[in-house]
Amino acid sequence: MILSDWPKKIRSGDTLQFKVRLDGFSSSTDTLSFYLASASENYSFTATDSTGEFLISVPATETANWQRGEYTLNAVVTSIEGVVTTVKDYPVEITPNLRFGNADPRTHVKRSLDAINAVLEKRAGHDVQEYEIDNRRLIRMPVTELMRLKSHFQMLYAQECGLPTSIIRRFK
Repeated sequence: MILSDWPKKIRSGDTLQFKVRLDGFSSSTDTLSFYLASASENYSFTATDSTGEFLISVPATETANWQRGEYTLNAVVTSIEGVVTTVKDYPVEITPNLRFGNADPRTHVKRSLDAINAVLEKRAGHDVQEYEIDNRRLIRMPVTELMRLKSHFQMLYAQECGLPTSIIRRFK
């Protein structure tokens, strides 16, 4: 399926195909390049001419290696004269493909919240905050700090799920 608009989400391991028409640019003479960047990953690909439109097609074998996360997509046109123009700059999410079996479908916020809950569960029976054995010292994060982090990530997770994050009270 070829999309007719800029994608907001890209699933790794799927073929990425979409067409765009850019006023003032010719798909037969100008080059449209794409750059996806996150804090740790960078990917690039180039569009081809498709009868007046730019056709973007990235094979599944290439997107399969793309790491999940939040990215910024820059679309840049280079004219035949060498003039470089950024025509699009927007956030894109790369999501995991569950058919590969090793992808965790949870968001960063949900994974963090689950990890904090797991630490709190394991800490339930431990009453020692700090100890030292053979000149090695272990200091545990205080439960109050873990609870503060848990509250923070619960609020972020509620926002992700579209749930209200505050309660409004009215007094008469």
